[in-house]
Amino acid sequence: MKKGTVLALLLVVLGGGYGLGRLATRDKDNSNSPAGAAAMPTTQGPSDGVDRVRVALEGPMKGPADAKVTIVEFSDFQCPFCSRVVPTVDKIMKDYPKQVRLFFRHNPLPFHDKASLAAEAAVAAEAQGKFWEMHDKMFGNQQALDRAGLEKDAQEIGLDMNKFKAALDSHSGKARVDADLAAGKQIGVQGTPNFYIDGRNVQGAQPYEEFKKVIDDEIARADKLIAKGTAPAMVYTAFMKGAKASPTAPAAGKGPGAGTEVYKVAVGDAPTRGGNQPKVTIVEYSDFQCPYCRRERDVLVQVMKEYGSRVRLVVKHTPLSIHPQARPAALLYEAIARRDPTAAFRFYDDLFEHQEQLAAGGERFLAAAARRALGDDADAARRTLDDARGAHVAAVVAADEAEARRLGFTGTPGFLINGVAIEGAYPLATFQKIIDRHLGARGHDAVPDSTVTAVSRCTATSCPPRAAAP
Repeated sequence: MKKGTVLALLLVVLGGGYGLGRLATRDKDNSNSPAGAAAMPTTQGPSDGVDRVRVALEGPMKGPADAKVTIVEFSDFQCPFCSRVVPTVDKIMKDYPKQVRLFFRHNPLPFHDKASLAAEAAVAAEAQGKFWEMHDKMFGNQQALDRAGLEKDAQEIGLDMNKFKAALDSHSGKARVDADLAAGKQIGVQGTPNFYIDGRNVQGAQPYEEFKKVIDDEIARADKLIAKGTAPAMVYTAFMKGAKASPTAPAAGKGPGAGTEVYKVAVGDAPTRGGNQPKVTIVEYSDFQCPYCRRERDVLVQVMKEYGSRVRLVVKHTPLSIHPQARPAALLYEAIARRDPTAAFRFYDDLFEHQEQLAAGGERFLAAAARRALGDDADAARRTLDDARGAHVAAVVAADEAEARRLGFTGTPGFLINGVAIEGAYPLATFQKIIDRHLGARGHDAVPDSTVTAVSRCTATSCPPRAAAP
């Protein structure tokens, strides 16, 4: 996680297409879909006390047709979190070979420029009976999802290249992808990866143990149904009788930022962007390699432009372990901020504007970005790189991470808006609504900035000098 962006891994779903009212597999490799699963229940039946959402079973499947547990995954081939969870899913299928089946559905996120074409390539591979081979290829070679890379993957798994190229040229898989997007939107999919285990939502690249807890519980519930006479192939249909068509809508006033609990965090001598005496302070917990943080950086630019001196922004760091350059970037940001707060913001902007180069260029790119931020002062850049390796700067980042954990943030981006926490990537309208409420009314500065405590940082774990910026 990084200073002001908490993952979140919570994003956009669009779509339109195939109906959500069918429970039939489209998998060319697995024609053993249970006959009794052809129609989704149209009315809600008795619930077993578990919060379930009704998810139609479309797309490629692996595992036995009469499995006791059904997992539906909504995924994005360009999403790093989706790639990270692949070994976890593989372990699940290995450990539960007769008890779990998996369906894959597409949810390419709009800010992943190669994700939609990759999804169409997967559909094309599925048409030739090799979806899972293409799935593994693309996740294993996630940096090469352009047309040339997709064709290389297709050739290596032995697809008919004429048919594959024709499918991509005609976008014949787009309707299928759009259908999955629409289905995901209907059931409340936010971001990727997103899993439904017998309709129970598990979000994000969770560790194996989190999946196991839900799976074991579902197996026990399935065994009870089977003992009462439900055929194993009908267990999922039985669970869906008590499921909802879509997630329960939040109660009025309970949307993002509507909470009443206020958290106080130290701002201290951190550099800030915005007004010197603001009415609203936004503290961002972020990761320089997180695509959701990149998206929110653009939203925050719009926020600062609209509200001017009434709002200030403070950036804190929550570098995720799956992003190898996020921690070095956070450390270097802090080292730059100790020399020149304005330069730290230039560095921040540079890294988010060139996020793909950060991933590809590593330390060399970071060094060049630091020099640019410091006005091409080679000597200052060299000293700053040395500072970034020091314990003092490391303590700053560690303190931010600990603070994010205390606040309950589990990913990036995350925000405190006058002390009220929201997690995930939201559109400008969400920030406007929350900020306007704190200002009293749109255009009126009615609420003082009293919820973010300015405390100097003084220890290696909670208050060393630090910086911030979104």
